[in-house]
Amino acid sequence: MIQNILCKFYKTFSERHLQIFDKTFILVLIFLLIFASCSNTEKFKPTERNSVEVWITKGDESMKLCFFDTLKFFDSLPAENTVLIKIDTDLRFQKMTGFGGAICDNSAFVFDKYLSEEDKNSLFVKLFGNEGIRLNYLRMIMGSTDNSFEWYTYDDMPEQQSDENMEHFSMEKDEKDVIPYFQRAKAVNPELMILGSPCSPPAWMKTSKHLFTGSVEPQYYHALAKYFTEYVKTMKNKYGLPVEAITIQNEPLYEQFVPEPRYPNMLMTAVEQAEFIKTALGPAFRKDSISTKIIIFDHNWDLWQYPLTVLDQPEAREYIAGTGFHCYGGSPDSMKYIYEKYPDKEIHHTECSLGGWGAQDFIGIMNWLVGQVFIGNIENYTSTVLLWYLSTDEHSGPITSGCPSCRGFVTVNSQTGEITYNPEYFLSGHFSKFVDKGAYRIHSSDVKHSEISNVAFVNPDGSRVLVSLNHANHDKKIEIEEAGRRFQYLQPANSTITFKW
Repeated sequence: MIQNILCKFYKTFSERHLQIFDKTFILVLIFLLIFASCSNTEKFKPTERNSVEVWITKGDESMKLCFFDTLKFFDSLPAENTVLIKIDTDLRFQKMTGFGGAICDNSAFVFDKYLSEEDKNSLFVKLFGNEGIRLNYLRMIMGSTDNSFEWYTYDDMPEQQSDENMEHFSMEKDEKDVIPYFQRAKAVNPELMILGSPCSPPAWMKTSKHLFTGSVEPQYYHALAKYFTEYVKTMKNKYGLPVEAITIQNEPLYEQFVPEPRYPNMLMTAVEQAEFIKTALGPAFRKDSISTKIIIFDHNWDLWQYPLTVLDQPEAREYIAGTGFHCYGGSPDSMKYIYEKYPDKEIHHTECSLGGWGAQDFIGIMNWLVGQVFIGNIENYTSTVLLWYLSTDEHSGPITSGCPSCRGFVTVNSQTGEITYNPEYFLSGHFSKFVDKGAYRIHSSDVKHSEISNVAFVNPDGSRVLVSLNHANHDKKIEIEEAGRRFQYLQPANSTITFKW
């Protein structure tokens, strides 16, 4: 409430040029505004049909996902010296699925060890609730990942032993920490969807006979298919967590062991992945009436020829729902090659993390996340945008052998339990809070030449959403036009705005 009031004061005295307030009082307000920032994300309901909500994040961090204004449409000719963005709700592209991140065992450790039950409840409402940013999609690594405390899968066996019938399949290790947080998230947001991804199948299935390097031996393709079916069934029947989709192998072209393993991995070529789908996984899902989607690839933008090779196999393609991409190489425009050849197949962005690399300042982070990972992905046909960890401690940990500087949506101080909401939280919220599952991306003018990037949506209830990023170091007057009516706004330098009407 206080933060919302500060936002309103900021708007008022900026419009009236500080003429009616005592300067000392104003300086105190500005100080409070900058250091508290506006992170209030309560749901605002316009009282009139033609009202336009304005939610803003500024690069100077004085406002973060702040409800700031209500605008009105007007009928007139376009004004001069504005950046005109035309919206066409009849020109529709991909249907949107959702936004989110991942809960791995290191995030679960942070929740377990550093947060009280009250703080966990509050945090999960802010992450998944309507009062917060309303995330609705979580990725779950099937077994251990980069900063796990031990290496494991759901069917580990002693050396020289196998378990092709999955008689020893068990999710007990994740049941202790990870799964309860998926259940907690779903309790807050019943629409929560889950993407399951393994970093490695059980070692006994692989040529290397350990969780690092190697490939699946073809003789174990049916066993690996059963591994996936057991995962999907166990998640739903035992834990009440339906799995929306699975990817077959996290980063299938990453195979590494020397000098020391960073996290379980496996090489699976495109030819091997197609063969596995058409001979084992697809038929197994069909036989057991499993509707969980099969997502291929799950690796970087610049390796886009891999999913094309898989999709070019008709016997595999019939079982495939879509392709997953990561952000660690190339650029999002490469995904259009998949869409152009196979427009009936979905495209998902399944992982992206920032941290001790790339941009370190808030403006740089915003330009990358909003401009590339969200707008860039979505304008190149992704229906889902997932980042990486939900949380880490203040050292980007707990760190075992994996990512030494990944940053989550939030950081939890291991000594005090204080929660810091990172740029990922606020910038993801510009999309997840307003774009509903089942929304369509719609046409909006490409005005990148004016240093404005934007993307627009129409929700199932008919409401419109437009997200605009101003890359410039100066304000930009923008005008949004839909069906002959329009509204204007002076978008501040280096800012992200969500308009909803």
